[in-house]
Amino acid sequence: MLVWVQVGPELQRRRVLANRAEQVRPDVTDRVLHDHGASFETPVEEDPVVVDAAATRDPVTVAAIVEAVEAAVGR
Repeated sequence: MLVWVQVGPELQRRRVLANRAEQVRPDVTDRVLHDHGASFETPVEEDPVVVDAAATRDPVTVAAIVEAVEAAVGR
C-alpha cells in the first residue's frame, strides 16, 4: 500500500519553516529535502492513494486515508 502525499514546493517550504520555528519534530535539513526531491520517482506501477498535502489536516481526508489503508491491510 502506498500513500502518495503530493506537496508543492511552496507548501513544503512553509511547513519546514514552521516546523523549525515550533521545534516539535526533528528538523529535515534543506539538503536532505533537496536530495529526496531530486531522487523521488512518481509511482507508475503502484496504485497509490493520492493525497493533496493541503488537505492532510482535514479530518474527512484523514479518515478516508485511514479507511483505505485499513482496507488494504485487511483490517
